[in-house]
Amino acid sequence: MFSLTGILRRLGPLGRKIAWNREFRNGPHFAGARSPVILGIIRDHCRGKRIVELACGDGSLARAIQRFGWVSYNGFDISSEAIARARAASEPEQKFHVQDMEAWIPTENFDLLIIEEALYYLPPTVQISLLEKAFDHMGDTGVAIIALHSRSKYSALIERLRNRWEIRTELNEGDRSYLILTPSHAAPREPGIGK
Repeated sequence: MFSLTGILRRLGPLGRKIAWNREFRNGPHFAGARSPVILGIIRDHCRGKRIVELACGDGSLARAIQRFGWVSYNGFDISSEAIARARAASEPEQKFHVQDMEAWIPTENFDLLIIEEALYYLPPTVQISLLEKAFDHMGDTGVAIIALHSRSKYSALIERLRNRWEIRTELNEGDRSYLILTPSHAAPREPGIGK
């Protein structure tokens, strides 16, 4: 059974914007406790770093990592409702912007990209171009953290990432998967290998 929100999310940027504004207008659906795995990964990679989070929602992750020692945080989300909530609860060094990640263009360099439970909403070619844009604005020590709620459902996405970049670490929590990518290119694979 499909929900109206589920259908809208698949109808491109306008559909996603309507769906997510509707979700956040109807209540704080994402206010629960954060996974200790994602918090541990971010804590291990964020000290002294400039963070960008795409699809940041209402800023709940930003609030959970406030004391982890990062230098700057910029969160982007397509939902103006979510960003209004994020701004209302933010610290001065946290900045939140209304922006669809599909159309996001980095305007300054940063060190750490976080995309939790959102990359799979984009078409495959856009997933790759988005990460290419991000890595173009990160130094050689830059890291992207990608969280997926189902590694079995999104195995093709994981394989696309693996074929394009080095996955430094892949942590699994049940069917959830947390990928830590570096800007290094993966070694080319021979045809038919790893499929």
